[in-house]
Amino acid sequence: MNVTLSSDQYNALNELEYWYRKGSHQFIDVSGPIYTGLWDALQVFLEYVGLDPREVMYLSYDQRTVLELAYNRYHGYYIYGKLYKYDRNVDLDSIPVINPHSTHLSYTWTKRIRQKIDKRYRLIVVLDASLLNGRMLWDLSKYGLPVVLLRDPYLLPDADSYIYTREPNVFLEEPSERMARNPVHTLAYSVMHDKRLTVGSFQSANVIRRKDLHMYNLKSSSMNLVYTQEMRNIINDAYRSTMKRNPIYTYANERVYVADSHYQEILVNTIEKKVKVYLQKGMTGTLTKVNRHAAITRYVPCEFQPDYYHEPFTELVLDRDYLLHRETKSRQLIPDDVVKFEYAYALTPQLARMNHWDDVTIIMEQVQEFDEKLAKLMSYTAITRAIRSVTVVL
Repeated sequence: MNVTLSSDQYNALNELEYWYRKGSHQFIDVSGPIYTGLWDALQVFLEYVGLDPREVMYLSYDQRTVLELAYNRYHGYYIYGKLYKYDRNVDLDSIPVINPHSTHLSYTWTKRIRQKIDKRYRLIVVLDASLLNGRMLWDLSKYGLPVVLLRDPYLLPDADSYIYTREPNVFLEEPSERMARNPVHTLAYSVMHDKRLTVGSFQSANVIRRKDLHMYNLKSSSMNLVYTQEMRNIINDAYRSTMKRNPIYTYANERVYVADSHYQEILVNTIEKKVKVYLQKGMTGTLTKVNRHAAITRYVPCEFQPDYYHEPFTELVLDRDYLLHRETKSRQLIPDDVVKFEYAYALTPQLARMNHWDDVTIIMEQVQEFDEKLAKLMSYTAITRAIRSVTVVL
């Protein structure tokens, strides 16, 4: 790989090579913000030790990243789908045929680790590893392969993150030459190093005042990010009102966020069978079809297409009470499996951390409950969700 490495990248390369050659322990934790070029250092390491791309298994929480890896001929997998199999355990007493007093089928999901992976793999690389919990680390260790944990120290962690508070084996902070040319990464660097954001346009990174914000800015973005649920609700309502949506109905072409996981819903690519998309919590997309319904109807058949995939999930049933934040006394039979959606014309950084979008608009807010460190992590996480361009509203 023909890139100019920074001193931090050279250090990471040496540490990785020594760890891989000596094999003293199974895991190595490599930490670095997005602007340090962690991916470039990893690819140089793989070339240096002579690993074929087909011998490396990449795992990620971000399904868009997984699809991009697959497109570039890397062996990338959604971490939950690759590590585990899910079984649905139905409560027999909830089956209406057995219990006439039961109103709906009740069940729970249990997961079990897959016992085997492809024998070609000689190395596992976990992206966004700061979201890993202790149980998943233990399960990864059972495969007996060396594991590289790549994590961004400034990404908002999950509540049960295991390694976030632990010291990494290797830490990168120096901006790499290639990443420094990316305006989005430069903006993220500025936020974490207390550099004041100034109003202006810096190629694909723009900073504007609140008074200059128009609905056009929000509509032209792939995703809008805000810091509080209150502001998120305001933007969702404002967005729907400009589309002349009657608030008591649900329409096709609405932007939504998946609020719970459905392990049995999987899209399999017709050309490459190993490429799969899972209907999981955190996914965003569009309701491509919604059956006609009355205002009081709670359960409505629909179809949902993820932002980054060409096919929709079909034969789904959405819960309109959950979507509209209301409670009705529905007389409908409760379907076996109901999807909980939320409107997604805006998200908070916590909800967005397992996603990326091409163009992102961020409305920064002063929140009294946030200390200085949390405020910086929120801003950094929001900015780094952008792939192509970002607009920050002060």
